[in-house]
Amino acid sequence: MKIIAIGGGKGGVGKSFVTSSLGMALTKAGHKTLLVDCDLGSANLHNFVGVSAPTNALYNVMRGDTGFEEAIISTPYGVDILCGSVDMLGMAHITRHERKHLLNSIQSSKYDYALMDLGAGNSFHMVDFFNEAHIKVMVMTSEPTSIENTYGFLKVALYRAIERGFAETNSYAEMCKILRNASHTFADIRSIRSFIYSIDVNDLTKLDNIINNFQVSVLINVVHSKSDLTLLSGFKQIIFNYLGIHIDFIGFVPYDKVVVDAIKGQQSVYGDSLHENIIGCFDSISGKLAARL
Repeated sequence: MKIIAIGGGKGGVGKSFVTSSLGMALTKAGHKTLLVDCDLGSANLHNFVGVSAPTNALYNVMRGDTGFEEAIISTPYGVDILCGSVDMLGMAHITRHERKHLLNSIQSSKYDYALMDLGAGNSFHMVDFFNEAHIKVMVMTSEPTSIENTYGFLKVALYRAIERGFAETNSYAEMCKILRNASHTFADIRSIRSFIYSIDVNDLTKLDNIINNFQVSVLINVVHSKSDLTLLSGFKQIIFNYLGIHIDFIGFVPYDKVVVDAIKGQQSVYGDSLHENIIGCFDSISGKLAARL
């Protein structure tokens, strides 16, 4: 079982549309695939696969009130789904134990792949889901707010990984506290390196290992023209200069009114043979993801 986390940092970029489409593509390729709606605020992934949100869903599984297999439902598209809990009081305040229980249940399941559709924002829960996945995918568009929020999410996620990597060393307690509180004290990865160097130069190896293992793939959605793709080069350079990580471009979905309408209407276009170009994009992207696991 391999977990693929799909984040975006910003709402409206098409994460749920992408997650559902990739899930259908992996299913068509013969992989037993599960969709998991991890949006703790406004779960809507079920709409993209033609099912209604059940009473027993994600939160019930995390609390241990409902069995994992019991909460999974089949969809008309062949892919299974663990729906998010809609308007459930307390969902935004899950515990680390509840999150771990969910991840362990997914990891020990019968599926080949689990695609986790993450909610918008940089909450610790979304970041930890993202960091604990085998493959991390960011969905973004060419809009400035999407680019800014993607950078912000990746910065928080990387800093969270560093914090957790150094949390058990007392001499880095202050650094971890700063990272955990999202302070601007560490503006970039160089400032963190300088701090660690001042404590113990040998610990830079640990930092390098965390950075090198932090591998992220980027998918650009609703691409209007080649100029939308050229921004990726500059974005990748900024990510490397400030965070020290390399991001990998895994593909794009071209602008098509049907895609925009599907995202707005929370519907799928993957099963519609009239849109083979869109289907082909997701088949290609899902093939790249499968080849990496």
